[in-house]
Amino acid sequence: MFPTLSPSSLNDILLGGVRILFYLGFFLYIIFAIIALRQIELMRKTVITPFSGVVFLIGLAHLLLAIAAFAFAFLTLM
Repeated sequence: MFPTLSPSSLNDILLGGVRILFYLGFFLYIIFAIIALRQIELMRKTVITPFSGVVFLIGLAHLLLAIAAFAFAFLTLM
């Protein structure tokens, strides 16, 4: 009456769902890093300080690390 699923197919379904959630989480983190970089750029234009360039570079490094983490997750979870 009801279709039966073997434990291995249930395992594949569960791991596929977890994989998709990880991809979604890393993608949302990249969006967060982009928004943070935009806010840093707005702050640089509003408040001029001697170390605003350093803060921008830290924000850019954060964005690049977020992209690298997404790429690493994509390669390892594939």
